[in-house]
Amino acid sequence: MDLPQEIDDYLRESLEYALGHPVSARTLELNIRSSEETQRHIRDQCFILKSKLSEKDRIMECVRVSVYSPFTFDTFFSR
Repeated sequence: MDLPQEIDDYLRESLEYALGHPVSARTLELNIRSSEETQRHIRDQCFILKSKLSEKDRIMECVRVSVYSPFTFDTFFSR
């Protein structure tokens, strides 16, 4: 199976590091880029989850208010 050169280099250097050989700056840069991308993805997921949680809280509050007030549930969703 042929791997792209960048992946092949990364795997080779990772194995060399595991054997105690020095790590190249390129491998360290690839690790940093990968970590930054993962962090960005997690941050995006966190933002989405917070948004969904806020929407859930808003809906629950609307339901709560509609149960204890003369307004109907639909009144709050027509805003």
